Parts: sequence; structure tokens; C-alpha cells
Amino acid sequence: MRASELSLENLLRPEIYQNFINVIFKQYDGLPWNSTEEFGLFYKLSLPFAVIGICRVCGLAWEKLRKKIFSCELLFIIAALCSVLCCLMVSNLNVNRANMLHFFTLIFIAAGISEACSWFKKGQYFKHAVVLGYAICFMCFVVYYFGSYNDTIGWYFKDGVGETVTYLNSVGCDDICVDSSVYHSQILFYDETPVYEYLETVEYSDRNAAYRNAERFGKYTFGIDYYNLDAHDAYIVPADQTENFSSEEYEVSVFGNYAAVCRING
Repeated sequence: MRASELSLENLLRPEIYQNFINVIFKQYDGLPWNSTEEFGLFYKLSLPFAVIGICRVCGLAWEKLRKKIFSCELLFIIAALCSVLCCLMVSNLNVNRANMLHFFTLIFIAAGISEACSWFKKGQYFKHAVVLGYAICFMCFVVYYFGSYNDTIGWYFKDGVGETVTYLNSVGCDDICVDSSVYHSQILFYDETPVYEYLETVEYSDRNAAYRNAERFGKYTFGIDYYNLDAHDAYIVPADQTENFSSEEYEVSVFGNYAAVCRING
């Protein structure tokens, strides 16, 4: 996160509060690699306990304050409010940028479960119910995580890009153009480009942007002009874009969701 993304002016922007609600209450920021819409960060089951915990901690703080007793709860609430304020000052708030709040959220959830258990004469049964509820949530998450989630996250993380890079390196391609859907950091990781080579050759589209995008480095150029495919000897493209390349001029090798396209005798 850059300094330009942290500003008091953000406190006046309605969308900041909507992002905050999505992250804290919905436990989902639209980025499936941070959390899932179905299960959230701490399971949706935890939200009522978090609310109960907030009320309980605030009640204890007020009670001790009236009696002029030192209150750890009050310090905890002040720290939590400071974290909320910092989060509201951040542009494009997401789960990662709100990580300062997750610690407090977990404490509130624990306090809420403890308080809820005290409401029942036979609290051990309620505790068992809570454990069972979380166990069911966990088992459902495991089924989802090792099932349909793999297909979803594979698309976001460009499943197949690593294999295409390995293949193009194995056939000796030294002029590779990469589709703009692939992040330059992924190419860096799979290609294992030496850091000094990267620093000497990288060109950014906007060096001061929140998320820098490289136009080129080393043997890689980013952004394919599908109307001018004579500019490079090899391409990394989504598998559904291979139809743009003539089978008479290019050899296509598909790996997962991406394909390596090499000019024949190029």
C-alpha cells in the first residue's frame, strides 16, 4: 500500500464505508483468494457472536469506568476504534488491508461465545452445539475447497501459465509476448528471471501507480495486439484465444487455461 492510498478525505467517501461493511460484516471483499463469499473469513456463524462480544466488552468497560477501576477492556476498545479509523482512511479497502482488525474480531467472537454460554443454565450443551456448528462449517468448507473452489481459483491464478513459461524456455524462445490477463509477477516467478536482469530491463506503464504494471522486461513483452501477430516469435495467451493464430504459421500447445504459441520456423 502506498502513501497516496491513505487519506483523511476517504472518511467522506460513501464507498469506503460500503467496502468496510463488506470486509467486516460480509467477510468478503470480492477477491476469492482472500476469502469465500459462502464461508467468509471466520464463517458466517461467527457474526452473532462478534456482536455479542462487542456488547459484552463495552459493558465491562463502562462498568469499570463508572467504578473508576483500571479497565483492559477500555484500552482494547480504544485500540479497536483506532484500527477502524485507519481502515476507513484506506482507499480500496480489502481483507488484506484490514488485517489490523482481524485480531480484534477474533477476540470479540471468543468473548461473544463465552457470554452466550453463560446465558444457559446448562452451558455445556450450548458449548457442544457451538463446537458442532463450527465442525459442520469446517467440513462444508473442506468439501468446497477441494471441489469447485479449485476451478474458480485456478482461473484467477492463471492455471497453466507456469507450464507455458517452462515450455517456451525449453524450446529456446527469446521474444515472448504475454497476454495482458497475466501479471508480470507471475512470469517473474515461473521464469526465475535474475533480479539484476529484471531491474535493468523493466519498463513500467506507470511507476507511481498503486499496482505497477510492467510493459516489458527481459525477453517478455506484455499486451498482445491480436491484429498484429507478426511482431513476436512466441505468445502466452488464454486457451480460448488460440483461434487467432493460424495453424500453418504457429504451433499451439495448451496447458490448463493457457497456451504457448510458437511461430513455426520462427
